[in-house]
Amino acid sequence: MPIWLIAIFILSGFSGLIYVGNHSGWFDAQVYEPFVDSQHLEAWARPPGPGEELKRGKATFGTLCSTCHGDTGTGSATTGCPPLDGSEWVMAAGPNRIIRILQNGLAGPIEVKGGKYGGGAVAMTAVGAALSDQQISDVLTYVRNAWSNKGKGAAPVTIEQVKAVREKIKDKSGYFTPDELLKLPEKD
Repeated sequence: MPIWLIAIFILSGFSGLIYVGNHSGWFDAQVYEPFVDSQHLEAWARPPGPGEELKRGKATFGTLCSTCHGDTGTGSATTGCPPLDGSEWVMAAGPNRIIRILQNGLAGPIEVKGGKYGGGAVAMTAVGAALSDQQISDVLTYVRNAWSNKGKGAAPVTIEQVKAVREKIKDKSGYFTPDELLKLPEKD
């Protein structure tokens, strides 16, 4: 075989590799022309879609809530912690009560799904005070749409709802009691 033919094959192969390297997106399956790499693709990506708040909410729940309420939201009669799964408090028409509970905490006996919880030294701490409006919105949206609560029509908790409730209770100090919460509207 002539040397010039070998040189043409080598140059053709080399230029083919350069072309593929420049136009392959580094073989990332999510990158197609006209994008050249994954960063270029992400710059054109759509904003996060529905479901992102559930992912963030699940992470917050796992960090702050699952210790007492359990990974599956079943609570614990032993520790006096009520269930969130199927709870009439969680699935109420509006989220105002659960926003208040998360923001200021809850003390005193509470009835959930026909069972009695709390009443002793156990209280729901005011974890919401350390959370942003977005984090409260996300975790409560997750709880209202997780486990058997899913598909029962509970609307997502919006940041605006969280802000409105926080504004109304900004001067409240101490825990809420169940009786106190039942006197307040569950939605505006």
